[in-house]
Amino acid sequence: MKKIIPKSITIVDSAGRVVEIPQPLERIAVWDSAAAEVIRAFGAKDKIIGIAEYMARKYPFYWPDLMDKPQIGSWYMPDYQRTKEIEPQVLITITGYGFLKDVEKNWSLSVLKLSN
Repeated sequence: MKKIIPKSITIVDSAGRVVEIPQPLERIAVWDSAAAEVIRAFGAKDKIIGIAEYMARKYPFYWPDLMDKPQIGSWYMPDYQRTKEIEPQVLITITGYGFLKDVEKNWSLSVLKLSN
């Protein structure tokens, strides 16, 4: 029997929002190191295509396997242009900042918020 893969899955993020996550998920951008840590723990670090700039600046010894990824700002100082250029399917960041509403409204992108 052939396995059917859905076009998306629906989850509720830490901000209580319903978020559609495209499937298969191949391109993930992270504005927070905690998000990268969870993805790495799940064995999917190869899906990360952009990292928070402070991960490279402050913790290169902890993230040697991600140092070749583009730096795309962070949850506190996002680089919208760079993030958009790498064309992620999903952006994962922490909650608390209103600028994410602009990202969600103006981009065709799922934004998954984690609690900080």
